[in-house]
Amino acid sequence: MGRSFVITGATSFLGRYITRELCARGYRVYAIVRPESPYRDLFQSESCVVTVSANMGDTEAWLPMIPAADGFVHFGWDGIGSVGRGSPAIQRKNVEDTLKCMDAAIELGCKSFLFAGSQAEYGLHDGMINEQTICMPVTEYGKAKREVFLRCFPAAQEARIKWYQARIFSVYGVGDHPWTLVTSCVRTFLQSGNMNLSPCTQQWNYMYAPDAAKALCDLLLSGAPAGVYNVASHDTRVLKSFVEDIYRACGGRGSYTVGAYTSGEPVHSLQPDVSKLEGAIGAVPQTRFSDGIHKMIDFFQRTGEL
Repeated sequence: MGRSFVITGATSFLGRYITRELCARGYRVYAIVRPESPYRDLFQSESCVVTVSANMGDTEAWLPMIPAADGFVHFGWDGIGSVGRGSPAIQRKNVEDTLKCMDAAIELGCKSFLFAGSQAEYGLHDGMINEQTICMPVTEYGKAKREVFLRCFPAAQEARIKWYQARIFSVYGVGDHPWTLVTSCVRTFLQSGNMNLSPCTQQWNYMYAPDAAKALCDLLLSGAPAGVYNVASHDTRVLKSFVEDIYRACGGRGSYTVGAYTSGEPVHSLQPDVSKLEGAIGAVPQTRFSDGIHKMIDFFQRTGEL
């Protein structure tokens, strides 16, 4: 096993899929995992993963444990919930930690750096969103992700590291946060409960997590030009349509009330253009939304984790 990668946020929802995808391709992965993480033993049985117990920003502690690395995958990020996303202090710390990780990547001799950017960098847009769309982030979370690009991309160019800013749209699958719409709907419907929803009239896009991990690893290993890449599927439609798919997949159990509430905030619509990503890696993996939901249902029924 010759080549190796460092990954922060290895035990996060998408991070664990990327870690295992890199392993499946024959790479060694140095996973930076917080000492207090409940998932610190997640990769214990996987010989391709070396778990390094440390906080991602504490680079002085974990750098000596890693001899060298070909690439760096940065998915560690605090404050992803609704409260944390609006916290300037939390998001400022995330930026500072990312800058430290960038310095660490340079010291390790990394040739590429994959950063988990976000569609939140774009802000509110009604039409198609491509990589040239003007960024007008409205949340502290989006502003911080954008700041990382503005500060790290030039530094990476100077250090001759390929910086990939993966602007990830909406990903779903087994292991996702319990408060997300998809996970909430699946769990509620399987228990014959009711979901009170917003009008769900905005355009939305969902990508199955294993597909996203494959696309991200393809990008990282592609040798494509550095820069921003939207990461999403071709399945863009009205949000209510996704809810209807989940309801049918759950056998029509439970119920949902569309328009039960309105937040009073501007409606966020997602219509990503992924042609640049396709130009870099070829066809983007496309698991049908209903198939991904059935896999989630199978997992919940098999494990009883409802």
